[in-house]
Amino acid sequence: PIRDAEGTITKWYGACTDIDRARRSQRALETVNARLRDTLESITDAFFAVDSDFRFLEVNPVARSFFRDKPDEELLGRVFWEVFPEAVGSEFYEQYRQALKTGQSVHFEGHSRIVDRWFEVHAYPRTGRLEVYLRDITDRKRAEDALRASEMQFRTLVEQMREGISRVNIDDEIEFVNSALCEMLGYDRSELIGRKASTFVYDEPD
Repeated sequence: PIRDAEGTITKWYGACTDIDRARRSQRALETVNARLRDTLESITDAFFAVDSDFRFLEVNPVARSFFRDKPDEELLGRVFWEVFPEAVGSEFYEQYRQALKTGQSVHFEGHSRIVDRWFEVHAYPRTGRLEVYLRDITDRKRAEDALRASEMQFRTLVEQMREGISRVNIDDEIEFVNSALCEMLGYDRSELIGRKASTFVYDEPD
């Protein structure tokens, strides 16, 4: 305000700043963040982010279900290893710390002590934070374990048989032989695996 000699306000001076560009940028940023939140909420993979001290910053619904459905107030701002002390010393613990220490992303498969499930993990260090994506591969791991168990039972069974048994692939290469067949042919197992099965098949002489 500008006053005359008697102190009466006779005029005003004002200034203004054009903040249209800043407001537009802010609205654009808010839109991007909203879309990012929507994406993280809708993806089927689990996602969470922690800061450099391993305090939870973000947790999507899938990840929350793997974290025993703990609400945000029990996760956000809390240190991962304090919320889940059973994870200390696990492969997840070592890999996450390695990623933040080196600034290099890590990719691995590990068994979680928190929910007793297997996960395929991709962890990406960013400035001041670590972003982690997890995919539940428990069913695949169980199928692989079942296959290995079945294979072991098969091998145990055929090793006890007196008949010679082999498994040959479509390229005529021997993949498996039992001890009885090795004895019949007079070769060690290592000498047979990978060889053409037709090598050991002869026509009757005329």
